[in-house]
Amino acid sequence: KYVDYKATKRRDHCERGCGRHWLCIRNRTVGELVLWGESGAECLETGAVDEATLDITEAVTDANLVILCTAVGRMGELVAAMKPHLSAGADVTDVGSVKARVMAGVEPVLSRFVGSHPLCGSEKAGVAHARGDLFDGAVCAVTPTEVSDAPTVDTISKFWTALGSRVVNLTAADHDAIVARTSHLPHVLASALVNAVLASPRVGESDFLGSGFRDTTRLASGDAGMWRDIAMGNAVAIAAAL
Repeated sequence: KYVDYKATKRRDHCERGCGRHWLCIRNRTVGELVLWGESGAECLETGAVDEATLDITEAVTDANLVILCTAVGRMGELVAAMKPHLSAGADVTDVGSVKARVMAGVEPVLSRFVGSHPLCGSEKAGVAHARGDLFDGAVCAVTPTEVSDAPTVDTISKFWTALGSRVVNLTAADHDAIVARTSHLPHVLASALVNAVLASPRVGESDFLGSGFRDTTRLASGDAGMWRDIAMGNAVAIAAAL
């Protein structure tokens, strides 16, 4: 099922180390997985990656594919740090929830970069929440531009397909307008509800936070820094959605 993305030796890399992704990659692809991020020890212990390091040079040297899994606001500085150490044939993608800002900042720096966004996340992060079937049936947006390297687009698309995803190609602007309504708006509303009720709770209210409140506000427990960058990076579309 996954023979269309294989290599005799490949090094895949991630900055943030969202172990939920790497267990699936480990199960569905052939190659060496190298993690750059603070969750390295945990991911090594569970077998989700082969190597882990906090040295960006060591992480990306000889890589065939690099996957950026950091907050979208950090991708520019990350790309600048790793560019001198990338091989000429290294393909690069990301999993950020905002695409126009990322594409505008990274594509002029890395000619073999194509943006991606697999829609399989939740408010939980880390290898403790990993699943081998994480990407099965999930839509993955791939956002090439008119100047994107065609072989890179093909490689990235085949990579996500090999993990079980259904790849959809669209522009970064169209992607951001869609997810502003279907993903970012629900998070903003959940966060606003938490603030409205819990910022200044009335006496006795904490005893009446039942399953309805919990289910409606579940998204608000997502990483605050990541969602700050998403909101800032897609502010116009989110405002329109609101």
